[in-house]
Amino acid sequence: QVHAFEPFRVLHQVLTANCAINGLLSCFTYHNALGNRTEQRSRRMPGLAAVGNPSKSYVVDAVKSELLVHHDSQGRMETVSMVRLDDVLRLDRLDVIKIDVESGEYEMLLGGEQTIRKFQPVIYVEDSEADTLGATKTPTAQWLQKAQSYSCHDPRDFDLVLMTST
Repeated sequence: QVHAFEPFRVLHQVLTANCAINGLLSCFTYHNALGNRTEQRSRRMPGLAAVGNPSKSYVVDAVKSELLVHHDSQGRMETVSMVRLDDVLRLDRLDVIKIDVESGEYEMLLGGEQTIRKFQPVIYVEDSEADTLGATKTPTAQWLQKAQSYSCHDPRDFDLVLMTST
């Protein structure tokens, strides 16, 4: 099973449609952001009428770079529902977590602390602070290493090419 979370309404609709038209019957989509608390946040809607990368839309208050982020040209806002991973998923098994939450990595992991401790999945994090602090020195990596006993690595140390939109 794949469980995918997307906080912005129109992007969630695209995600869900892509799963459906490609016959991905084991893909479950959730119209939520993941964080360390349950709350509602008012955020600018992603803009789809310009060349950019809608997946760079963010829920946190600030991001390192807004390169390729386009917001709705009419300035419309939407209410984004944030939930904790520990409160949403009830799984019998969890092998991998892939995280790309535009500067919300640490909070997202804190909200999934019990789930991570229970299953000890492989975790791939696109950590927005890794370029400036180093892959093993970010708050996210430090928490994984100290609180969860994970070993953190920079993919470049294994000659893997990073693919990013920034």
